[in-house]
Amino acid sequence: MIKREAMENNLDFDEVEFFIKKYNSLHRNFELMQEVLNSKQLKAYFECAQYLKYVLIKTEEGEYIKKLVSANFCKNRFCSICNWRRALKYRVILNNRIQKILENKKVKFIFLTLTTRNVYYLNLKKEIKKILNAFTRLFKFKRVSQNLGILGYVRSLEFTIQKNNLDYINLHIHVLVVVTPGYFDTRKNFYINQREWAKLWQKALRVDYTPIVDVRVVRKRKKSNYTAEELAIFEVVKYILKDTDLLLLQKQKKVYVFKELYRSFKNVRNLASGGILAPKNFKKKISEEEDLVNVKGSEVQGKIVGEVEYILKDGNYQLLRFKGEENECKKNQNRI
Repeated sequence: MIKREAMENNLDFDEVEFFIKKYNSLHRNFELMQEVLNSKQLKAYFECAQYLKYVLIKTEEGEYIKKLVSANFCKNRFCSICNWRRALKYRVILNNRIQKILENKKVKFIFLTLTTRNVYYLNLKKEIKKILNAFTRLFKFKRVSQNLGILGYVRSLEFTIQKNNLDYINLHIHVLVVVTPGYFDTRKNFYINQREWAKLWQKALRVDYTPIVDVRVVRKRKKSNYTAEELAIFEVVKYILKDTDLLLLQKQKKVYVFKELYRSFKNVRNLASGGILAPKNFKKKISEEEDLVNVKGSEVQGKIVGEVEYILKDGNYQLLRFKGEENECKKNQNRI
């Protein structure tokens, strides 16, 4: 049985199991997607990840490692499979950036959640622009931009459906903020508490109410195998929309809401970073159009002993063909 945390973070369990899980989500939402995609796009969406090709690598230690080398991804931003693959890619890129920072200086992290009042679906496009402009404004305020305790950030825009009224959407921004250890020294006046963040966010949003803001120091969980930074990254780069929300819209026949969601998020930059985490400081940039096959971030060293191809049929991946060192492939095909 897959452990809950492994399932949530999509890292420590058999990859094909998750391909099946995500494909089932994709298929359940097919009725919604046919309202917004043309026939060519719909075909690509419906056939996403039906073909997978792995190489089987025998390491110097004698272990067998699988590596995905080819797949037919549709790259639609509302596709369950492609969103999962993007999240994996973003995690690796951001974790690598953070590790490089940690090699050169001591830093700490805070996790900031910025919210607004729920938005009527017809106003969504306007409100997306408003919240993103407000975030840019927030980090240009002197209290933030000239704060020597704040070094950089990565932010993501996420939304959820209001369960008791599906015509309303909750927009919110998750921010992982890199700070100096001295940020928490009250004598230096760097520290911004929750109440002050809320006031700054209200000013940035230009609203007459106090929005809900949550701010907390990033700490490692006792029973987790992941570092505090990795857990924070998992939260920042979650999927743009939960599969369960899409399914709820479909069950309640809220196609008109989904069509507006799809239209409103077109060309919206869901993930952005600045300061010490800005792309200009690193070779690899984050782009939604990048390769969704090679997302793990590290090359496996060893000898390729076989290639195994799978095709999805009747809700499960079936062996299509293999080649290479036949005994090794047969013996290890259930690992892939």
